[in-house]
Amino acid sequence: GKFTGLGMLLLVVAFLWTAGASLPYWTGPYPNISKPAAGLPMVPDSTTTTVYYANRKDGVYSNGPMIVKHQDTFYVSWYNAPAHESEFMRVVYATSPDATTWSEPILMFANNSKIGLENEPWAIVNGRLYGLGTFYIDNMLPPHNAALMRRVTGNKQGPVFWLANEVPEQFKHLGYPTYKHVDPQTRKDAELYLSNLVNTDLYLPGDLFNERSLYWVPNTSELVLLIRDNHHREFASTCTLTAPTLPTPTPSMDYCRPGTGDLLYTLPNGPPINLTGTPLTEAVKNCKWSFPVETGIPDTESRTCASWLPNKYVYLVGNQLPSGPRDPLTLLVSGDGLKFSKQAMWAVRAHHPKPRYPGGSPGFQYPSAMWIGDYLYVAYSTNKEDIQITRVPLKSLMSELD
Repeated sequence: GKFTGLGMLLLVVAFLWTAGASLPYWTGPYPNISKPAAGLPMVPDSTTTTVYYANRKDGVYSNGPMIVKHQDTFYVSWYNAPAHESEFMRVVYATSPDATTWSEPILMFANNSKIGLENEPWAIVNGRLYGLGTFYIDNMLPPHNAALMRRVTGNKQGPVFWLANEVPEQFKHLGYPTYKHVDPQTRKDAELYLSNLVNTDLYLPGDLFNERSLYWVPNTSELVLLIRDNHHREFASTCTLTAPTLPTPTPSMDYCRPGTGDLLYTLPNGPPINLTGTPLTEAVKNCKWSFPVETGIPDTESRTCASWLPNKYVYLVGNQLPSGPRDPLTLLVSGDGLKFSKQAMWAVRAHHPKPRYPGGSPGFQYPSAMWIGDYLYVAYSTNKEDIQITRVPLKSLMSELD
């Protein structure tokens, strides 16, 4: 079809806005979805464990797991519902000493409405672990007064509070206070968390962007925000810092922080949002995001999550397939954080089992991931029913990159 005047204007604006920026891109052929595992090799020497096996007692719908390790405990949170997405959807989590044997699900945020409630990335503030959740309401995500937060220590939890200046009108009946009306220590942690948020609220006319992941390009001062739409496409926006303010990744731990909707993010890389200092510098707070541009990286409308591996490799997990179901779950590795291709791509899981409950969505999907020590841990939903983790030895993965 022909470009409209507005469409041509947007293309010109996109070109001018991103000129000179380093954008991630795809090169070479796409995976062949007509072949088993899309023609990809399986990730080497991996092991898979189940965090949660769906059942009618605890809820048959589960999705969006997010993993972290704090002190000596692994945590995975996810959103869970009795039968269907959104309806009475709550946030739960499980704990493990070794990422192999997991506790029963523990309720983090209850929800007795048909307004969906999702988990958000874990935060470690002044050495304390916090869980977060947000409601499905347009223009009601932070700082728009619909985010919940509470401290988590194993199976014990602090009081729930709003990460907002005022309690949202439609949720006053829940009785939760704002962060300004909790104990002094928790209030200081919440204030530090809020002061370290970077706004990634972007909009491209005509498309719905609803899954995002932020990472820092190695050896540069650029942040990349990956954004997928509902048309099997992956877009990217970049933000060039005016000063080298980002930390060097730690040699021991790093994890990707996927999210949904118009979220705000803390800095990527380094210890997982382990905020212990002062708010971000103005170089970060005032970083201007470029107009989102299509990258050529395929996406079957799932969640894509990117971050660092040792030696400044960048990994990307998701369903990087040109079409079809969310199977296999894929892992890509890039040497520069920009070039992605089938040449460094594996299937983390393939050949999904048949869904056990009505409404299940076939495939391995909505992953998060964490590099810690000698392993990469990938957490994901199987058929939007079960929550599982695949552990990949970094030594085996790196040997295939040599």
